[in-house]
Amino acid sequence: MSLIRDLTFKQIRAYEAVVRTASITRAAEELCVTPPAISSQIKTLKHLVGTEILTREQDGLKPTQAGLEILALHERIMSAINTSAQKLDAIKSGKAGDVGIAVVSTGKYYAPHIFSAFMAAYPDIKLRPMIGNRRMVLSALENRSADLAIMGRPPARLDVEATTLGDHPNILIAAPDHPLAHAKNIKPEQLLKHTLLLREMGSGTRMLARRFMDRFGEG
Repeated sequence: MSLIRDLTFKQIRAYEAVVRTASITRAAEELCVTPPAISSQIKTLKHLVGTEILTREQDGLKPTQAGLEILALHERIMSAINTSAQKLDAIKSGKAGDVGIAVVSTGKYYAPHIFSAFMAAYPDIKLRPMIGNRRMVLSALENRSADLAIMGRPPARLDVEATTLGDHPNILIAAPDHPLAHAKNIKPEQLLKHTLLLREMGSGTRMLARRFMDRFGEG
């Protein structure tokens, strides 16, 4: 039974060098090791494969049928390494990777425009949007599940960089037959005489409304 799962990349690389140079000595020189070290790698690889992997011909060492499969494996490994190297370079330069973006509920109508522009500029970056209230967004920033956030007001307790994306006006909505529905220049004191429906605890909109009412001592 083949022990192929136990082989190492060092063994595969040594074998590829031997086949390419047709010589254990030249392979050793190329890999900066001794010929006995290369011979040991080839011997172990042969044992793991369970059959001959080299044949000696007039012009040097050549791969057997089993050896050709090892060379194909080497090619696949090198291709995977090169692909990963390119992706890692892209991640380090900020052009690829995975970015979590937490968005407050009221921003979910505005965020898609930002997402679209971002994805067009950075097609290799995967976005992970998270939608919730302000409390959820703050939690995502604190536990680092979110790298960016779109919210009404940046948190004071977190060390973050903030920039303005646009206006975020807050308005009151009332039924058509509400006493204040058609009033002009409504004073805050007038609002305090009516029932206000607010969002859930942890919502930034709720916090803003409560602060507005607290300014007049009735919140």
